[in-house]
Amino acid sequence: MKEKEFLDWLIKSGQQENSAGSVLSRVKRIEEVYPDLDSRIEDNSIEPLLNVFIYTKKDESKKRIPLHKIEIKGNQYNVTQSLRTALVQYIEFVRSYKVNMSESGDSDTQDTESILTPIPYESIYKVNEFEAWLPENGVSSAKQYISNLRRLGGFLSIKANGVSALEYVSRLMSEDKQALAFELLENMENKLSGLLTSASFSSEWRHDISNWRSGLRKYVYFLQDNSEETPDEEELEEAHTHIPAVEVADGDVEDSDNGEKISYSVEELKKNFAFRLTTQNRMSNDKDIYYPISIIRKLFCYSQRKGKKTSTPNRDYDWFKNWIDDYTEEIKVIVCDKGDKSYPLSGVRSLVLYPATDNVYVHLSDTNGDIRVYTHTHDGKTEPMKVTSLRNIHIDHTPLMAKVLSDNIASTPAIDALSKEIKSVAKAKRIDIMPANFGKISKLLFTDAEYVNSHLVPLIPALKDELNILRNKCTLTLMQASHNLKKK
Repeated sequence: MKEKEFLDWLIKSGQQENSAGSVLSRVKRIEEVYPDLDSRIEDNSIEPLLNVFIYTKKDESKKRIPLHKIEIKGNQYNVTQSLRTALVQYIEFVRSYKVNMSESGDSDTQDTESILTPIPYESIYKVNEFEAWLPENGVSSAKQYISNLRRLGGFLSIKANGVSALEYVSRLMSEDKQALAFELLENMENKLSGLLTSASFSSEWRHDISNWRSGLRKYVYFLQDNSEETPDEEELEEAHTHIPAVEVADGDVEDSDNGEKISYSVEELKKNFAFRLTTQNRMSNDKDIYYPISIIRKLFCYSQRKGKKTSTPNRDYDWFKNWIDDYTEEIKVIVCDKGDKSYPLSGVRSLVLYPATDNVYVHLSDTNGDIRVYTHTHDGKTEPMKVTSLRNIHIDHTPLMAKVLSDNIASTPAIDALSKEIKSVAKAKRIDIMPANFGKISKLLFTDAEYVNSHLVPLIPALKDELNILRNKCTLTLMQASHNLKKK
């Protein structure tokens, strides 16, 4: 056990010395009965041990004996919970270290402790970048959000290995697995929303979990805005089927996500759908022209952040974000069983999901009460929308973007030129051209700064005009995912 390093880590993480010493003492008590904690953590066999420290209020009321073998003098529930919390913190500590093999020389002859380097929480939560990103009261707001996120990190863990859910997200981002990271973040948000409205939810946790969810949502927006590589919609759909289970680490809260309802404000909807719109890469069905919106987003971002500096500030990425925001506000929400009445997203105050019944409602700016949401079906009919999560609501292009691309190729020469660049790179690297591979192609396109500046950046002025052309040719409507997938 790395006693000194763990103690230092706890103190640097913000705990007082006496509190940190108490946590260390609890972990030492655990290791006396269950030796080789480090090995269990490093080979991902720690979960069975974590499970023996699960002891709920129901267990306490029925006077059940805890599963662990540590002798307890005092309240069984309180002591068991404190032991589990300490173990979770130690797991987070051990997993925040990495072995730097490239700098350690011969790893067989080196002392293991000498080649371990800490990954501070500032890096896990991107503290400095987060502070700079927040538009107002950056430092103070960021510190509060980070505090909420760190507490959330000890509250939600990945069921497969007991690691903090947010640390797992950080590792996914560093491993270039953005699609899985963003899907996991959405799953975490749904877990918190479910707890807030669960009938079995303990009222004393409500304020804390609400703050944690607020911090999580703000953090997601920050990551979306600062991630250069945006996953394709198909990657997100694929990742959604592989999300590791998220569990509540504290036994005082029943691990249930079957809340009565999940509510999203219009601003939260706009943020979520804006991200979706930047992942909807499309291809023409019969011509070699593409709608590589994630690559266009990256190009605008590159131009503003890394492009040629001039006396006039470059605002290309700001233009793109405003364009996406305006486009998002135009998304139609159907509120009539005949499908002939709808409201733009800008006219919606909130959207409410009822997971138990799959029903979806909106609160409109000019009416009171719940209004039922409807969806077009793949065969052209209209029926009540039935979903359990925001992920199951798609943004439908009508007509399909594939047809719009084909019909307007003469009006979109810059998009045609970008498509040819994509095709050339894909052919050279023997990559199949499909939306799910645009992420790989994007990395290759942006490898050479000189190439980007000479071949891609000059397309930006025309791309702005052509994005508006395509926007005016399509209507966006919220649609139940199961019907949208059949339509495609």
